[in-house]
Amino acid sequence: MQQSYEMQLPWVPSVNTYYRRAGNHIHLSKQGRAFKTNVAKQLKELNLHDEGIEHRLRVRVELYPPNRRKFDIDNRIKPLLDALQHGGLIADDEQVDRLTVVRKPIDPDKKGYCLVWIDCP
Repeated sequence: MQQSYEMQLPWVPSVNTYYRRAGNHIHLSKQGRAFKTNVAKQLKELNLHDEGIEHRLRVRVELYPPNRRKFDIDNRIKPLLDALQHGGLIADDEQVDRLTVVRKPIDPDKKGYCLVWIDCP
């Protein structure tokens, strides 16, 4: 049985700002915690928070940045997949077998967002 999910999520923080170090301890930054909380809230509103998908996954992500600032698209993926796992949509980000990431034009509202499609073949 093939399942597909589509959602619009907030702009993903870079992995460079997602984690912080305090001595020998690495923890999520305030920005990282806020992003995970926002994604979990959106998944709950979409009634996707209890899906706990355990199948192999194909994921497509389109990134609509908030401005013209340069960014590495690969730095946006780990926080996004972690947030989908934390929010209860997927059981583990290890399930992703195919990942497509596309840089798109700047968000006209200057907020930035990402569109995510998840297929369970």
